[in-house]
Amino acid sequence: MKKRMKLYLFIILTLSATIALSSEVNGDFKGKWAGIEVVGGDKKTAQLIRKVIPLKKGDAFSSGDSDKHEKWCNDIKSEIKSNNVKCGFVGYSDGDFYFEVKISSKEDQNKFRIISNPPKKNIEIEKNLLTLFNDFDKLYWTILPKGIFPVESFDKGYIDYNISELHVLTAPLAKLAHANNQNLLDVIQYSSDSELRSKAATLLSWSQTPSNIEYVLNNDLLRDPSEDVRNNLLRSLSFFLIDVDDPALLKKAMNAFCKQTKLNSTTDRNKSIYSILTIIKAKPEAAELIDNSCKKSVEQLADVSILPSVSGLAKDILEILSKVDNEKNTNFN
Repeated sequence: MKKRMKLYLFIILTLSATIALSSEVNGDFKGKWAGIEVVGGDKKTAQLIRKVIPLKKGDAFSSGDSDKHEKWCNDIKSEIKSNNVKCGFVGYSDGDFYFEVKISSKEDQNKFRIISNPPKKNIEIEKNLLTLFNDFDKLYWTILPKGIFPVESFDKGYIDYNISELHVLTAPLAKLAHANNQNLLDVIQYSSDSELRSKAATLLSWSQTPSNIEYVLNNDLLRDPSEDVRNNLLRSLSFFLIDVDDPALLKKAMNAFCKQTKLNSTTDRNKSIYSILTIIKAKPEAAELIDNSCKKSVEQLADVSILPSVSGLAKDILEILSKVDNEKNTNFN
């Protein structure tokens, strides 16, 4: 049985930000090609790869064309003489899809934490909460392939949706997730099951506990070895970022997000860039926490990426940093 390619769906939440959800391709998503995103390579490598693939902007996209997509991926491996290449898709709610080429290295695995031995056996998500979430998740991923993209809101302190079938499940999820918040954190920290950790990370979006940011940072949980866990975890925390007032915690958060910009995945880059932008837009003084190394990483993403949810947000950050520098120089003079 062939391994299915991974599909990333970016759901637009506001005019300036996108939040990513990821899932393996289950069904035939359709749209139009918008370009080729290269992750883990420099600009020269990205330009070479874009010449290899016969993809034209505006051509019809179908996730069902797996044989063609796999051939493209194999052609890239031959061209750059490396087997450390994975391919997939990045899709947006407007129907634009990008062919994603991810180039990895042995050093990548050294960037992640080792899952600690649990203080007790059989770390599991509370049974009723897990059952309800599985029902929600199944429904959600039944809706998306139909081209229906639920609009999210966070007015109640947890994620809600404008689609009635999803909406009726959010309040019960919030009640159970809040009551089992520590259970969810324990699963993320100690479970050896990456799928279970990913579900727990997603459920923090309903747990209504802003202090989770401090717990996650203090226990280095954003360095989870699973891309899906990191994606869902930072997504859940992102709703509380503007409420962080403690300078030490803010600095720790910024350092973690800056490190995440350097990871070789679209979701890591999107989440970290979005988080940095969220903080400095709400607290311009936090721009001082972005060091030269972090700024160079943001500049590279702005230069190499062609995704609006990565390059676009990176350029927004650089624009704010430029304004801060100009104000400094003006005040100095």
